[in-house]
Amino acid sequence: MRQTYPLISCICVIDNRIHLLKRAFACFETQNYPNKELVISYTDTDEEIKSEINSFAENTGLRILKIGRDAEETLVVSINRSIAKCTGDYVCLWDSENWYHPSRLSFQYLNIQDAGYHYEASILKRIILFDSAHQKAYASSPYIWIDSILCNKEVFLTNPFTDSVNGELKDESLIEFLQSKKSLYFIENSAFLYVRLYDEETSGSWNYEFLAQGNECLDENIIQSITSSLNINT
Repeated sequence: MRQTYPLISCICVIDNRIHLLKRAFACFETQNYPNKELVISYTDTDEEIKSEINSFAENTGLRILKIGRDAEETLVVSINRSIAKCTGDYVCLWDSENWYHPSRLSFQYLNIQDAGYHYEASILKRIILFDSAHQKAYASSPYIWIDSILCNKEVFLTNPFTDSVNGELKDESLIEFLQSKKSLYFIENSAFLYVRLYDEETSGSWNYEFLAQGNECLDENIIQSITSSLNINT
């Protein structure tokens, strides 16, 4: 039977940092999932960002949906509005501050399909945490990383995000809804799919003590591989 690939919309809320936008573009462009769109929410007065988006779309021919927003719009409102306007059957969050393996979309989607017809979402329980200031990488302890969710769009529309703290989504209602229906598939041991970056610019409320506590320190070869990937995708 021929495999079908529904459209997946990747939601990216960007500010004025061009280098992070380029990272988001690079990670999206290298995804091996064949049917995808990048939905970019940007401040509509930022002409430099707008020009960069237009240039990327023209040079790659990839499917890009631009959504201008007011400078005062909150992260949660931007994400929910982008989800409402996207055209995908499935939605995932595409944080420009992080890095994604080229198989992230295909891996998460195929896990949903293989798990059974009643599953509507997948989420990573472990990711890689990379502390660039100390050049340390960790495989996270098991945790529900909400940013890593890939979910049917209709579920997002009926369970929109409602809260964030320091730029981190803090909303359990979507997870609770999916778990109540037994339709959320947890991916336990694929930390390589998602590298969450911590540095002076993107650390938010996290700190080095958190990164080192309870997480598995990775060896130098993995650190070199991550650094090499980031050099390409910045």
